[in-house]
Amino acid sequence: MKKDSPLNLITFYQQCLHNAMLPKSYMTSIYKEVIDQLQQLDPSTLEALHGLFRFECHPAATVLQCANDTITKLWLIRKGILSCQIDHPTRNLIYCFHFEGELVGHYINHIRSTLNSMSIESITEIECWSVNMDALIALRQKDSKLDALVECFVAAKYEWAETFNNKKIKSSAEELYRWLQLEYPLYFNLIPLQHIASYMGITASTLSHIRARFI
Repeated sequence: MKKDSPLNLITFYQQCLHNAMLPKSYMTSIYKEVIDQLQQLDPSTLEALHGLFRFECHPAATVLQCANDTITKLWLIRKGILSCQIDHPTRNLIYCFHFEGELVGHYINHIRSTLNSMSIESITEIECWSVNMDALIALRQKDSKLDALVECFVAAKYEWAETFNNKKIKSSAEELYRWLQLEYPLYFNLIPLQHIASYMGITASTLSHIRARFI
């Protein structure tokens, strides 16, 4: 799929399924469910949905959404890594990472404009499609099947967060690091050390010592 090619969501997710750089095992099942939900949409709704997305490119360390700003967009990642970060008096805390095929934004009551509690920032150079929230809400009011599509991503992210938090509680820092390496195969080495440390809840110095044991 070329950068300037019109977006075809079904084709895009079919390509995601065959991509060897899938970051997490659970995303494969999510992609399949998304394809199924897209195929159930009325053709006119699907065509209108395609028309809402606008292609964007951003360099690393670009803030796409600031915390406490009104949410106006969602982003569908074509290539690269985004992070959601919780504001902290002395540093930002990484809540989660997002990869290709993920719809990124803040979800409350099935796509309702609200204040975002986190900032969204590119970890690497990013290629994505953005969709205007008001336009998406208007389309959803015409076809409620869009709710099921968005729920695929909502449920998946909550499930992943619960799995990660359980691992974080029950595992040593070294065990957690090794597990994350397996869950984020080729992407893992693209994420800066300080971001991984923040996500794990440890210092960068501690993570450096852990990494040294795997070299």
